[in-house]
Amino acid sequence: MNTKMPDIFEYINFRTYLADYYKIRKENEPGFTHTFICFRLGQVKSKGYFNNVIKGRTNVTTTFINRFIELLELKGNQAHYFRALVNYNQTVCPAEKEYYFEQIIGLNKTPF
Repeated sequence: MNTKMPDIFEYINFRTYLADYYKIRKENEPGFTHTFICFRLGQVKSKGYFNNVIKGRTNVTTTFINRFIELLELKGNQAHYFRALVNYNQTVCPAEKEYYFEQIIGLNKTPF
């Protein structure tokens, strides 16, 4: 790849990260389409799934968090950070939001 992929630790919104990741990877790999992503995520009959996630129309379940981690090739703390980020962005419960935010802070070793 010619362009450096976005650093997950620079994001507080997983949807923005996914959109930026897609844009950069698509520039370098024309075959990295929404259809390809949906296929890799196991959403063969729902080609709009990825777009719906980015637009905030669809939430990501635990199963799909793991599939995204695999697709994005996130390892170690990056994977934990992504998981916490998705849960933080999707929860409406203030106590859970605080819990996931504390995880995000603990995993993020870069200055915000």
